[in-house]
Amino acid sequence: MTSLTLKWVAVISMLIDHIGVALVPSGTPTYFVCRAIGRLAFPLFAYLIAEGYFYTKNYKWYIGRLLIFAFISEIPFDLLRHGDFPVWNNQNVLLTFVIALAALYFFDRFAVADNRLPALLTLLIAALAAQLFNADYGAFGILLVFVFYFHRGRPRTMVMWYSVIVIVFAALNAYAALPYINNVIQSLISGFALFALIPIIIYCKNRKKGYAAPSWKYFFYVFYPAHMMLLFILARM
Repeated sequence: MTSLTLKWVAVISMLIDHIGVALVPSGTPTYFVCRAIGRLAFPLFAYLIAEGYFYTKNYKWYIGRLLIFAFISEIPFDLLRHGDFPVWNNQNVLLTFVIALAALYFFDRFAVADNRLPALLTLLIAALAAQLFNADYGAFGILLVFVFYFHRGRPRTMVMWYSVIVIVFAALNAYAALPYINNVIQSLISGFALFALIPIIIYCKNRKKGYAAPSWKYFFYVFYPAHMMLLFILARM
């Protein structure tokens, strides 16, 4: 298992998820299957963001690249998810990752200086910012990136904390969705994110990058807004 393989698994599961959102009637068995498969995507991307931060040689360009594509992706994201633009109550997931990367940068600097309280406040501020900006996955997304980064090299504690966060998140969403059964089912489906641990644990055994031409790095960035716009057009047709 390589990081390139993780990217492909994440991209394919995201595509299946968004096909379910755009082209499959809500509440049908096929719809729920698509959404369940799609729960693998975000944790895998969150893990890759944490790995990317650890390995990057140019942090400014890494976060800058994400920020650029966050702006580019907002139009197709709003159109696919809400059928309108602009929509201010839900921003695309790349903004979540931008906030997480900024938080990791400051967290590291405080942690190196042994300033534990400012380091903890950095995490809390990032989680609040993701909620206030209505970034996709919100505080949950920030916590996952931090769990993957902070417990890097400690797979058992990573698995434990990841599992706790996913289960609590699914339970809280299911409770908030009561008494609407379809919404409750969809909330509980978020628990399928636990299966993302399988490829992550396999990858952790060797941490191979996998070969890809330099241009492929940008393919994964471009694919995010491009596939959403294509699915929006297909849905309208």
